[in-house]
Amino acid sequence: MLQDDSQTLQAVRPITKDSTDSPHPSTPGKTVFIDVQLDHDSHKPVVLWSDVAQAFEDALHIRYNSRVVPFLKGADLNPLVPHRIAAMPEVVLDIVVRGNPVRTETASPQEKVPGTSPMSYQEQTGKTENSTNNTTSVIRRNPVYGLENAAMENYTHIDRPPTVSPSARATQSLPTTATFTSDNAPQPQLVGNNPPSRAPQETSATAGTDNLTHITFRAGEGDAKAQVSLGDMYKDGRKVHQDYQAAMDWYSKAAERGDADGQRKIGYLYNNGFGVSKDYIKAMEWYHKAADQGNAIAQCSIGVLYYAGCGVPQDFSKARDWFLKSAGQSYERAQHYIGLLYYKGDGVPQNYSQAMEWFIKAANQGYAGAQNNTGVLYHNGEGVPKDINKAIEWYKKAARQGDAKAKGRLDRLKQQGHTIE
Repeated sequence: MLQDDSQTLQAVRPITKDSTDSPHPSTPGKTVFIDVQLDHDSHKPVVLWSDVAQAFEDALHIRYNSRVVPFLKGADLNPLVPHRIAAMPEVVLDIVVRGNPVRTETASPQEKVPGTSPMSYQEQTGKTENSTNNTTSVIRRNPVYGLENAAMENYTHIDRPPTVSPSARATQSLPTTATFTSDNAPQPQLVGNNPPSRAPQETSATAGTDNLTHITFRAGEGDAKAQVSLGDMYKDGRKVHQDYQAAMDWYSKAAERGDADGQRKIGYLYNNGFGVSKDYIKAMEWYHKAADQGNAIAQCSIGVLYYAGCGVPQDFSKARDWFLKSAGQSYERAQHYIGLLYYKGDGVPQNYSQAMEWFIKAANQGYAGAQNNTGVLYHNGEGVPKDINKAIEWYKKAARQGDAKAKGRLDRLKQQGHTIE
């Protein structure tokens, strides 16, 4: 399936066993994201131990702060098989490993094997707000998959790029869930599971300019942009302890001055329940304040809420209208969403050619999910003549950004005898 930007993810990071026993723990490794699965027995979100082991081959156990997170158990108190833990998408879990915390490869969600329906539809509605991966901070960081993650919570029937938790992104790509039908044709992924991954991802305004002293001084002087930047630092736990309430306070100061980014980011916090109770209606109100000023990310975020029916009745037509406003400002995630609408025929006549046009727009801006989906359409010959070589080129572009699904497709093609350079 096409990649969908909205599946729920669990943020994890490796930390050595020796470090956990030391009074002076070492800095954890880089945060990565593992797909959250729905437990068919309990209907609760879980993380499979096999996915953890795939990413960290020396994994011993999982911790949250000083607590060892146990495997879920049955009525007989024996661990359920396959081993799994309860997902905690709003925190970063520590994977205790032997030796140095080096991950083997980015964990990716399980691929469905036979599936004929295209893409899963879910992306975060907040733009890549956090485009930095600060690996030196001792503060846990949540994946910033923003608005889309929340919007797609009701879309468990679709395959996914965005999901139930926000995601920080700069060059990061949304996770994708490509599936191959019985005849080995990959299906496009759609947005669909949870506030998502992302409608657009949240990006931090302080990326590359996070001089805490300077920003704090400017924010105290009433500089709205600095107030938003300081809010981002508290939201991400960058150079300060992560504190969503402090982030809300600084965003509110900027919003009082009419700053669209501050308004939108308040919506983002409400959308995801960070520091406040999750409230899609309040999220929509704040997104509208920013969107009315022409903020493209807020416009896309509104579209995601209408698409998913979060806080408002589901309305594909209104979703499309807002995506078009955002896409008119060249916002790549909105372009990708429009492609998904045409691919699925949601609110518009199904049209693979139109889907390809919109995917290409986003793909040419470097959006990994769209690059992957462009490859899928070439692979399947949908809207364009079938061309495996072109599919491979697009998969490679997405894979270079760390897109696990594109990597998986390339591996499958290689196993089938195709040359992958």
